[in-house]
Amino acid sequence: MSLPIVRTDLPRLTEEEIRPIYEFQRRMDRERSPDDPKLPFEQMVASIRNIPAFVEVFAFLVREGDGTVVASADFAFLKTPENQHMGQFGISVLPPYRRRGIGRRLLNEIVTTAERHERRLMITNATDRIPAGARFLERIGARIGLETHVNQLKFEDLNRGLLRRWLEEHVSEGFTLGFWSGPYPEENLEEMVALNELFNHVPRGDLDMEDFRFTAEQIRQQEASMTARGVERWTCFVRDNANGKIAGITEMLWNPHRPTHIHQGITAVWPEYRGKGLGRWLKAEMLEKVLRERPAVTLVRTENADVNAPMLKINTELGFRPYRAEYVWQIETARARAYLNGTEGGEAAS
Repeated sequence: MSLPIVRTDLPRLTEEEIRPIYEFQRRMDRERSPDDPKLPFEQMVASIRNIPAFVEVFAFLVREGDGTVVASADFAFLKTPENQHMGQFGISVLPPYRRRGIGRRLLNEIVTTAERHERRLMITNATDRIPAGARFLERIGARIGLETHVNQLKFEDLNRGLLRRWLEEHVSEGFTLGFWSGPYPEENLEEMVALNELFNHVPRGDLDMEDFRFTAEQIRQQEASMTARGVERWTCFVRDNANGKIAGITEMLWNPHRPTHIHQGITAVWPEYRGKGLGRWLKAEMLEKVLRERPAVTLVRTENADVNAPMLKINTELGFRPYRAEYVWQIETARARAYLNGTEGGEAAS
């Protein structure tokens, strides 16, 4: 007999109801990132309780009779004027339960939800650490829209001589360096709203995706979620003295529950300021700050699109190396429905 699929209202779950989801996620994380320290239960609770209001999330669980979660799925979309055609989904199934039709049944829940909310395109991520995920996506007719890697820099491999040279050779004349710790200062919030356009310069490959333009309120909601999870963000920027405009920016995020790891967020420079070494200056200043003020950190991870040659060049020179391949897949909702209508039997899902 098939295990039942239960629609789950995440924000309303009690801690007792969240616990089996946490244990399931831990088992999945051991497959995706076996080297990483586990995150505490309290962080998952904080994540679930602090989903930004402009994010709509639908979740589904598959449980054994004793309450053990063996598979999950989710479908989410942003309640924004942009990208109203798309949503993001995920399907996770524990290895012993794959090839039993669970992935296909969860896909049906996702497609039904996408249809109900008139989302014609569905996007998801898969990693080379779980090959079953790519096989499932190929089977249903999805295609890769963007190839990326999680790249990792171990500080023992950091080219410190190059770092010093970048700090010494940067073109600082006419620019002022600045730092923010935590949420953006209130007096700079509208400036960060404008900087959303710079964030949209990150390569998106062949993804059928529009630019995102977040409001000040949505940025604050994201920051509230980040703070509730205990994540600390550092922002380093350079400002053009002539007109006061922020010319470039880089960010780092640190989770005290994984004190040896730090995550490199966006690094971007406005087109009119490129070619001046500002990106290298920003990266070097931020890494120096981490080395000086976060002595427990031993490695940095970041995500880079494989087509983002300028950023890959900077990271490779510093000592970043591929850690895990990640692929962003996309499939039309109608195509996924056609697969479900025309195929019987179980499929493997990750």
